[in-house]
Amino acid sequence: MKQFYPLFNKKISALNQVAQLRSSWRSRGASLLIGAFMLAGVSNSASAQVSLGTGTTTSGNVPITSNYGYTYSQQIYLKSEINAAGAITSISFKPSNSTQPSSWANNKDWVVYLGHTSQSTFSTNEEWVPFSALTQVFAGEISYPAVGDMITLTFTTPFVYNNIDNLVVAVDENTAGYGGLVNWTATSYGSGANRSMMYRSDTVNPDPTDASFMGQRYNESADIVLGGILPTCPKPANLTVVPTNTSATISWTALGSTNTAYEYEIRTSGEVGSGASGLVASGSTTGGALNASIANLTSNTTYTAFVRSVCGTVENSGWVSKTFYTAYCISSSTNGTTYLDGVSTTSGTITNISNLASGYTVGGYQDNYNTQSVTTFPTSIVNLSYKVVGGTAAVAVWIDFNNDLTFGNSEKVHNSNGYIANGIHDVTFTIPAGIAPGDYRMRIKIDYNSPTPNPCTGLRTEAEDYKVTIVAQSV
Repeated sequence: MKQFYPLFNKKISALNQVAQLRSSWRSRGASLLIGAFMLAGVSNSASAQVSLGTGTTTSGNVPITSNYGYTYSQQIYLKSEINAAGAITSISFKPSNSTQPSSWANNKDWVVYLGHTSQSTFSTNEEWVPFSALTQVFAGEISYPAVGDMITLTFTTPFVYNNIDNLVVAVDENTAGYGGLVNWTATSYGSGANRSMMYRSDTVNPDPTDASFMGQRYNESADIVLGGILPTCPKPANLTVVPTNTSATISWTALGSTNTAYEYEIRTSGEVGSGASGLVASGSTTGGALNASIANLTSNTTYTAFVRSVCGTVENSGWVSKTFYTAYCISSSTNGTTYLDGVSTTSGTITNISNLASGYTVGGYQDNYNTQSVTTFPTSIVNLSYKVVGGTAAVAVWIDFNNDLTFGNSEKVHNSNGYIANGIHDVTFTIPAGIAPGDYRMRIKIDYNSPTPNPCTGLRTEAEDYKVTIVAQSV
């Protein structure tokens, strides 16, 4: 059953009038629609583009609400966020779904408009930016991209943005029928900052030329990439975070020569610049420094790092962000058919792992670090046994020897080298020389869909963590 969202609607007779107008408009305008589309993964590079939004949330509302038959939306992006004049040649939106939604064919017919506006928000449910202020830039059928990629719409005719007014983006989705809900990478704003408005209906296809219908307002907007223009104060690129249990190092690269300094915030909640609530750390760098060290973080906590460029005394770029976790990634699974059973070791000098007949763990992750361990020493051979259940699958084992909260390729101590059959498998691996005495986390991961399991991601998988205690070798 599709999800229902209440709307503010007028009388049925008014809606019928809108439907009739819509039918007439579509007939008159059909000959004017020229479609073009392409799919692209958009990277944060020095190409001519402006990225808008921080990606800190998702929205099922804009640019389209895919589980309704027809939708029309408008979103406002501020001049202060764009900071670039020129010809916009494309626009990109990013779905955040981990799989393609059902019945996307019912959401594929889009008409897109751009326009200048003095509005910064929608103050009422009828305050649409008038159609006379909009320019059609795209009309055609949209293909759903590969997971992780963006939907990029290349314009037939570029839209010349003046970098004086705010920008409105309107999307009219016209395919009859509805599909599964698509969530879009988005940014949320404070209460009352209604930056988007949406009308949706299963039966009435609204006419943008006569926007007398009432919409629903939201304090969010979809993150977008505008192709063809470059900001005068570019955002930082390639923001990365290297966390430990109680600290993190953030780093980035510069995209322009006007950047004289950078500002950053570390938050557990709240949008960047929203005040003290949720703010953990903030600061700035000067002299070309492209990194900052953050101390006094709390273990097992999710944070978001925000960074922006400072260009002179009066201009700043938009913010870029990255979410990180001060602990190991928690692997998850959407299918419990394939799992590990009967993990054990027999070569420990003091303790051995014996996790027999454990079955599948709901969610696909089992943390045995504090209850199951094997004790060994550098250069020793570890005998490991595990049972594959639920179909041929691949298995890999990592030990985080540098304790950096990640399982790197160089720390992989066992790989099944492809899919292996159901049943018990006995393997060995060697502890490298020079490993200091101490406790280290070992992860064993099974994956039905990939011959090279990833320690953090997957669909039909299970991961189990254990402790490896390294002691000095007895003479």
